[in-house]
Amino acid sequence: MKSVIKLKKDEMHKITFLFEEIKETMIWSCLQGYMGNAWVDNIESPKCAQVLTGDFCVYAGDSHIHEALLLVKNIPAFHKTPFILMVPENELWEH
Repeated sequence: MKSVIKLKKDEMHKITFLFEEIKETMIWSCLQGYMGNAWVDNIESPKCAQVLTGDFCVYAGDSHIHEALLLVKNIPAFHKTPFILMVPENELWEH
């Protein structure tokens, strides 16, 4: 079974192209390594990704591959609040 991969701070640049259309400071603060965490389907050739900053979780990329569903189900053990505000890149993630 495939799983999602947590990116290290120095790997965040590998997914910036997936979030190009999203102009949110929290997303770019994570992608620049200042705060938050990110997961991806494949480090070398990412097709979809998840950025989690505080209680906000944003998804980008191809929402129709199996790994996209794994990202949506990915709630890290360290996340302690009882909710996550999930924000899709676009309406294609709302299936």
